[in-house]
Amino acid sequence: MNRDVSERSLLREPGVAATCVFLALSLPSLNGCRGTSSSHERGLLPAAHRSGQDSDEPSVEPPLELSPIQKACRGVMSAIEARTGFSFPSSEVEVRFAIPERYRGRDYFFVGHYEAEANAIVLHPRYEKRDLSPLLEVVEHAALHPDSFPLKDEVDEEFAHLAEVLAHELGHFFVDALIKTRFPNSWIAEVRAKEKLSVNDLGYYIIQEGIGEYFGAVLAGRKDYFSPSVWERTHDIEELQTSEMRTFLAYDGGYSLLRPLLSKHGERALEYFVQHELKIDVPSLAAAPAYAQEAAQVLSR
Repeated sequence: MNRDVSERSLLREPGVAATCVFLALSLPSLNGCRGTSSSHERGLLPAAHRSGQDSDEPSVEPPLELSPIQKACRGVMSAIEARTGFSFPSSEVEVRFAIPERYRGRDYFFVGHYEAEANAIVLHPRYEKRDLSPLLEVVEHAALHPDSFPLKDEVDEEFAHLAEVLAHELGHFFVDALIKTRFPNSWIAEVRAKEKLSVNDLGYYIIQEGIGEYFGAVLAGRKDYFSPSVWERTHDIEELQTSEMRTFLAYDGGYSLLRPLLSKHGERALEYFVQHELKIDVPSLAAAPAYAQEAAQVLSR
């Protein structure tokens, strides 16, 4: 069984852990958005289909109109590119609406996740029938006002959070595409392929969710609550095995650790993270700041 990206904190207060799990789904969908490295507009279809039934000249069928969630996904990509200089890959990412099995009956914890094997972002079905025009306003606002943070102070808070979730999951998509197209032997792919992850894979969570949180912060803004002194302390194994502590270290700690490198070095930093494993020798966490320091030295050459 291939392992997808881990868990996503839904609350922004430090140390508070409400999560949504990344779980493989196989539901059909026509929703999708596509990155591009050219000026072509993103869309669901590849090239337009041609047929020459009634004319010597081939006719071009117009592309299908994008759904609101496709437009929102495309808008989030554009806003992130405008704010960071990143260029999303040309591969398509689907957007599905479903609730993972483990969250049935308590789906208030779940907003969305990225499923790597299918290149799919899965969102809570409550958004499927909603009027998503506020979400489109959020991403349009983000693209037009690149220095405006956080979005929730100026637009609908619920949809600002949904836009942030989309941005976070698109961060996972970006890394996944980087691995599939350029670094197939990445340590991230090896860890993700494990049947079950353990506390010894804490470095995986820190890198993955730190990147996701950075993408979300690019769109919505985010305060860095994390104290570097946390890395200096030796923690009990039992404490590190709790979902609360793992979430705190992965999301808050990962964001704090990686943000300076991503802000300064952009895609080069992502390439470094994909190629260089963060190995945490629990219960010590000292390897995390040492990793960031070495990365800074390498990337500054």
